[in-house]
Amino acid sequence: MDSKEIVFRNLNISLKQKHVLKNISGVAKSKEVLGVYGPKGAGKTTLVETLAGQLKPYIGDVLLNGTPIEHAQTEVVLVQSNDLHLPLLNVFETLKYTAYLRLTEISPKDLELRIRHVIDLCNLHAYKDLMVQFLPVPARKRTSLACELLLNPSVLIIDDPVDQMDFKDAMDFLRLLRHYAEKYDKIVVTSLAAAPSAFYSVCHNHLFLYSGHIAFYGSATVLPNFLNDLCLPTPMGYNPADYMLELLNENTLNDRSPIQEKIVQEMYRRRQEPGWECKSFINKYPITCHHKHSSQPPSGHHAKKYDTTVHLHHDEVEVLVENSTLHPSVFSTSFGHQFNILLCRNFHNARRRILNPISLIQNFYILAVCVLIWWRPERIETEVMDRMGLFFFTVVQWAFFALLDAILTFPKEIKVINHERKFRHYRLSAFCLSKFLSEIPLAIIQPCVYVSVIYWVANLNGVYAFLASTGVLIVDVLAAQSIGVFIGSALQPPWTVMIVSLGLLSMMLWGGAFNTPPSWLSWGKYASFFFYGLQALIALEFKDAPPIKCSPNSTLPVCNMVNPNTNRTVQEFDSDVILMVQKITWPVWQYVTVLLVILVVTRILCITLIFNAEIGEFIISCFTRKILSEIKSTFTAPSPPHNELIDFLLAKYHDVRYWNLDVHGVSNYCNMSVDAV
Repeated sequence: MDSKEIVFRNLNISLKQKHVLKNISGVAKSKEVLGVYGPKGAGKTTLVETLAGQLKPYIGDVLLNGTPIEHAQTEVVLVQSNDLHLPLLNVFETLKYTAYLRLTEISPKDLELRIRHVIDLCNLHAYKDLMVQFLPVPARKRTSLACELLLNPSVLIIDDPVDQMDFKDAMDFLRLLRHYAEKYDKIVVTSLAAAPSAFYSVCHNHLFLYSGHIAFYGSATVLPNFLNDLCLPTPMGYNPADYMLELLNENTLNDRSPIQEKIVQEMYRRRQEPGWECKSFINKYPITCHHKHSSQPPSGHHAKKYDTTVHLHHDEVEVLVENSTLHPSVFSTSFGHQFNILLCRNFHNARRRILNPISLIQNFYILAVCVLIWWRPERIETEVMDRMGLFFFTVVQWAFFALLDAILTFPKEIKVINHERKFRHYRLSAFCLSKFLSEIPLAIIQPCVYVSVIYWVANLNGVYAFLASTGVLIVDVLAAQSIGVFIGSALQPPWTVMIVSLGLLSMMLWGGAFNTPPSWLSWGKYASFFFYGLQALIALEFKDAPPIKCSPNSTLPVCNMVNPNTNRTVQEFDSDVILMVQKITWPVWQYVTVLLVILVVTRILCITLIFNAEIGEFIISCFTRKILSEIKSTFTAPSPPHNELIDFLLAKYHDVRYWNLDVHGVSNYCNMSVDAV
């Protein structure tokens, strides 16, 4: 296997008008672990994301064996610090669906062998049947690592992997990284917030950052000499790396010449020396920015090399930003393949959530109570309100369960979805369609069982009314679920809890089941989705139904009328009278149509919320890359019209980013030597 190396040269990145990385250079080689250290806010996460190709510097480049990292994404994986997985899948299922989604050129048998090999490598045997939400922190981090190792990458980049781990688990994890790098000839880069001796010894090379600058780059044997040259010898009993971090974290508010500044300046001086250990790697490859009119990069012997350091100032670069996730033009798998895998994955995840034992026991208990309360009532005038109470309870109960379940679970799922979509694992349309279809049978099975039992127990209308009522309840539940998904995607806690509590109470009151609102508030019932399901069930119960018997002391006018044929008061009346009293004039299909409209509109709004966030970032990144490529292409031009170019770009793209640009500052960029590290 050919040895590989990542070379990063003169990396400069600005995020949110802040210069985060400043002239970062170095190399990571096969069979080695590169550790990235530094105080909080030093730029560790930004650097590892840049090395993984998730952020693109406006100056500098990252090369994997001479190939720009954005063109070698299949060989690079990034394990982020936050472990995002669907919580109700177990470890084996998580790995299985990850493999099926991202690996299509491997047979199912080989895929199964690879999954088991990764489980062995990451020592996950004890957890493979345990749901992710119950995993301890070390096992959850190993699961995230295993998902990426399935791809057999050449470069493994991990952001702060030992956070929240105890010492033993952290050491075991870091030793696993070193074993993986050395045995399988891989490049491993990891950021670490601390550098005790045991952690420090795992890494082959070390990169310390301070405020976006390189404070030190080199092997463990070089660091003590580096500190000695600064007249900062490591105290007796101290680990050099720990001492280095202590110096970088030292409070310097009252110092005229902070120690951190001396360290950074010394590192810049060393980088300019011919004997700096990264110099040969950095000069090994030609520069990647060339004249915009040239279709090919410069040839090797004419290519300029990076051999000096350029010092850039914050005020010069605050607007030259390219903070974008790289979006490949195509997906690695087809829509049909993505849909099938996501359908199975969402079904397994939702099944454990919706049909869990606690939920089944709860709904069985509610059904038992309803059976006792509404056991075989007669069709008599005094029982009419009891029947309406049953319909109101049925609509509110099942709609509430579906809506609350979606609101509480979708915000957790959407974090996983956004993470997977960021790396282009699948299309948004495939996910949305598979989620909706996979949850339909799970969401409706319990309401259908409930209606089948209660319809017979409560002595309700005939077979047609039973089937139609089941359909109405299904549509009502799915509409409530869609509203919950929309709220869960639009709002974050604690707003979701407040909106749900106030919204449900308002809808139940506006539904007008047992109250008559004032005329100026009569429109409120149309704003309640409870209203449409309730009215449809009442219409089905009393439309073309057996007559209602009058009670002995009835106050209804129809029951006090005298039948001229028998000379007695009327003993029963048509059920349609109840519909007239309740002012139910719409046919059932109209109520169902409104519920279907609510279902479709809220689903579309949810998709729009997710899609707009992605398409906005994508458009901005496209425009920004175009701007910066034009600026970079002028660096090697014989006599580039810098100010005219910048004015043109500003006029053309002023609405893409906040620019606040100093033309003279950008001209300095164009005029400076690009041979800089």
